[in-house]
Amino acid sequence: EYDRRKNEVIRFANKMKVPWIEGDYDVQNWKDCTRGMESYPERSERCMKCFLLRLRKTARQADATGFKIFSTSLSISRWKDINQVTNAGRTAATENNLVYFEHNWRKSKGEEKAVQVTKREKFYRQKYCGCVYSRSRSSSSTSCSTSNEKVT
Repeated sequence: EYDRRKNEVIRFANKMKVPWIEGDYDVQNWKDCTRGMESYPERSERCMKCFLLRLRKTARQADATGFKIFSTSLSISRWKDINQVTNAGRTAATENNLVYFEHNWRKSKGEEKAVQVTKREKFYRQKYCGCVYSRSRSSSSTSCSTSNEKVT
């Protein structure tokens, strides 16, 4: 899952000539952060911890590279609680003296536009949030590869 998503981002960023930074993939830290919450549903406390982990890392990277503002595309997904994503972004920004650019990407048919781009670009798109725990709960998990699975 992780590699599939990463490869899609790299392909699109290169096509659009947008520079990108690859963060380290620390699955053990994620597992430690969410330990005991494996059976929690999507949009639960587990998701909030995941968002905090990811957006704190994003904010630290932004700060280290001289950016004063950052954002995320996490909130466009209907599988995510937009308030959790926004609160995690605000927290990460405050901790790093940065600005979190808050935007509801779902408004003005944002998710619909994302689906159109996904189809046009032939992006991989799964029917769950993307983490191994939500995948195991998803009825559509049979459409995704299970070999050498990584947590996203």
